[in-house]
Amino acid sequence: GLNIRDAEIEFNDQSTGDHYRLSDFFMKTGPIGDGRPLPFELSALFEDMAAGSVTDVTFAATATLNLEQERYAFEQAELSLNPWQADGDSGAAAIRIESPRMLADMAAQTLDMEEFSLNLASLSASGNLSAKQIVDKPAFQGSVTIREFSPRGLMRELNMEPIATTDADALGRVTVQATFTGDSTSLHLPDLDMNLDQSRINGDVKVRNFNQPRIGFTLNVDQIDIDRYLAPSEPGSSSDEVAIPREELRGQEVEGKLNIGLLHMAGMELTDVMLGISIRGGSLRLNPLTAGFYGGKYNGDITVDSSGDVPEISIDETIDSVAFQRLLGDLVDGKSLSGLAQGRLKLNGRGNNSNEVLGSLNGELGLNLSDGALEGINIWHEIRK
Repeated sequence: GLNIRDAEIEFNDQSTGDHYRLSDFFMKTGPIGDGRPLPFELSALFEDMAAGSVTDVTFAATATLNLEQERYAFEQAELSLNPWQADGDSGAAAIRIESPRMLADMAAQTLDMEEFSLNLASLSASGNLSAKQIVDKPAFQGSVTIREFSPRGLMRELNMEPIATTDADALGRVTVQATFTGDSTSLHLPDLDMNLDQSRINGDVKVRNFNQPRIGFTLNVDQIDIDRYLAPSEPGSSSDEVAIPREELRGQEVEGKLNIGLLHMAGMELTDVMLGISIRGGSLRLNPLTAGFYGGKYNGDITVDSSGDVPEISIDETIDSVAFQRLLGDLVDGKSLSGLAQGRLKLNGRGNNSNEVLGSLNGELGLNLSDGALEGINIWHEIRK
């Protein structure tokens, strides 16, 4: 057998700043060489010296080692990663990965797990994984199922501040099913199927170049109420001022399409939404943007350009055959004005927040009501007054 205690390995690359240390290394096996299953134990502290983090690593399994052919099988494998901060404070919850059988063929450079389970606090997942070229150029594929959990609750368990939302029940329920392929620089989820609270989301997601991610997606959503997920208004605040995104857009590269059956946003209701999203060079563009809108149609083209010192916004929107009374009822809780609305809005503005943008808007705004009427008003009474 093999017994190693108190080993230490340190890696310090001064050209990149990478600095890692493996300490308190322990490994113990049963008799090696006769091809029979043997107990295998390993533990160590892995330190990221630059980040100041420490992870307690343990691994245990029943191993079958074929040293001549470089084939290794691990039965009932259990891997535990317990992160800590260098100052001794506990960080995130421990990650536990189990697999009834892992096969590694170093000569063929393959790794297979027909089944695995992963647990992180209240998050529980299962799936399968296979990989090739694991030494030269790792590439992998598999599937994963994440059972129902609460993102809000998980963040609390991981000592993270939960995201503040207008609806305190938002982010309360998520399930995920997906297949995946990838390598050391990319990840592809071709069959993502996800439930978020009352919304069903499915589609295709790609991430390339993890260092400077390029994200592409096509997603279909049956229904979603965006207002539930917005940050709540500050207590006592009379201003609806919203900061225009700047740093959030810079360095990002996103190309995506969203199809939404029913969308609630800003108190309004849109149906059959088709939305193209592009982020590049510090600029966000929403185009094409079409939707059913209160019995009529909506078309839009919206750009937020934060590449300069002050963000610039351009809006080009039209509405056609919209039931104006229904729209007013949702926006201002009033239904005194009715008719079919045709409208055009083409504006430009600049500023660091919504109030500055509103104060600088310049452009054209037109609204035409056919069969328009003021309802519920006694005209002769108003004249006498």
